[in-house]
Amino acid sequence: FNHKMPNLKNEAAENINEAREELLQLYEDAKASKSRFIVMVNGRPGAGKTLLGMTVVAELARQYTHDGLSPLFISGNDPLVEVLRYTLDYYGKQKNQSTDIDGRVIIEQLINFKRTFKANKRVNDHLENYIFFDEAQRAWDHIGYENNEPESELHLLCRWLSKKEFGVLVLLIGDGQAIHNKEMSIPEFMKKFNDAIFKYGQDFKVIMPGLHTHYCQGYHPIEKDIFNLKTPIRQHYTDQLDMWIEAVLQSNSNLAFDIAKMLDPYPLYITRSKEAAENYAHILKKELHEDERQATKFRMGWLESSKGAAPGKNLLPQISKGKNQIGPWYVHQPNDKQSCCSFNTSSTEFSSQGLEISLALLNWGNDLVFSNGQLVPQEGKRQKDEYTFGAYRVLLSRGKNGLIIKADDPETFEYLKKCGMSVLA
Repeated sequence: FNHKMPNLKNEAAENINEAREELLQLYEDAKASKSRFIVMVNGRPGAGKTLLGMTVVAELARQYTHDGLSPLFISGNDPLVEVLRYTLDYYGKQKNQSTDIDGRVIIEQLINFKRTFKANKRVNDHLENYIFFDEAQRAWDHIGYENNEPESELHLLCRWLSKKEFGVLVLLIGDGQAIHNKEMSIPEFMKKFNDAIFKYGQDFKVIMPGLHTHYCQGYHPIEKDIFNLKTPIRQHYTDQLDMWIEAVLQSNSNLAFDIAKMLDPYPLYITRSKEAAENYAHILKKELHEDERQATKFRMGWLESSKGAAPGKNLLPQISKGKNQIGPWYVHQPNDKQSCCSFNTSSTEFSSQGLEISLALLNWGNDLVFSNGQLVPQEGKRQKDEYTFGAYRVLLSRGKNGLIIKADDPETFEYLKKCGMSVLA
């Protein structure tokens, strides 16, 4: 709605604006030459992939209304879709503004796109010539069959593009945060992608940054490193915080301790007390953030692993999709009981992936404990250990301006102290 977004540090993203202009121009190129493009945009968590996709889709919707173009932003991350839609609706009503951008038209859940496309029920299918697929690394490798052959989500999207007279498919990808059973790693993702190109896209023009071209087989992509978003926009500490998280998850306390020094003044606190964590959060908000003079600038809330407690033993009720909880948790004002700032509910890896708050309060669960010199995922919690590590990689990286961990397990508590976390009295 054309008002300032102070939490987005656009000046820090060295190539996001250039990537945006390239992607906008690609629609004209595809239309003029009747070509089909697939663009792979790589970026670490916090690099601005979702921001890039949303701004391009919104600008295309504005610029090409006369063409009847209906660009689409799709994601398998239902909580992200819910928050994006809710934010547009919430602030639109607050400011009493009408807009030509309808969140429920340009933002869609992947599952709905799949269902309607496979059933040939895309009402405006002929208008959808430009699709962004966010968090494409989360694509499922098996969703059914087409002509008696197994089909992945990448196959389905390439099949969609093959049916267009011209079009653009943008895949926004990152790595290391797999939390669902059917998600693929980047090598697995690229193998399926190669197969989908072989089956549907022999005339596609594929564009990607150089770091992925060595995976390509049977085709020659156009290499453009402008589509590798390397610089974080989420917060100043992303590089070091990612390094610290990796050292922690690899059970390397010495390395984590050294990196923690580089993170100063990013708060890294550990406690056994829920009250102490919440008191510190309120103090930080009051002293460093002007006690909410701009209410939307500071968000704090509890995070918990979805598998981190015995049934019925969660620290707080966990928000979940489909219950009108996730949008209010991230968007409502701090004094609202549904807001994350009220400390009434917690968000899990599933309802926080791709989303951030200013100060994360993480209740460390019993699904990943320190024992015999290393962090050990507990049996029976998840199908693969990598999903447990992926869950904590998500949870540990949600705080833009600080992290407080409440750890009850004594050995895990001591280990995190050795990783450079300060004890919160």
